[in-house]
Amino acid sequence: MGKNVLISKRLFNALCRYHIHEEHSDEALIKTELEDKMMCHAKRIVYSEHKTGSTEEHRQKAFEVYQELQKR
Repeated sequence: MGKNVLISKRLFNALCRYHIHEEHSDEALIKTELEDKMMCHAKRIVYSEHKTGSTEEHRQKAFEVYQELQKR
């Protein structure tokens, strides 16, 4: 696995409260923060493919996907 993902202290604390103390009051915050993090991660992957794709067609397709993700 080897790669790390950074999260905010706010999200970390909310996750700790949720899983360790079973406080479910921050479910909406956790969901929103994780969705945002996953979207950023997806954009980063697609952008990297756009820059380093093996063929021009692959790079172009990745760029189109990246542009679509930027609209969200």
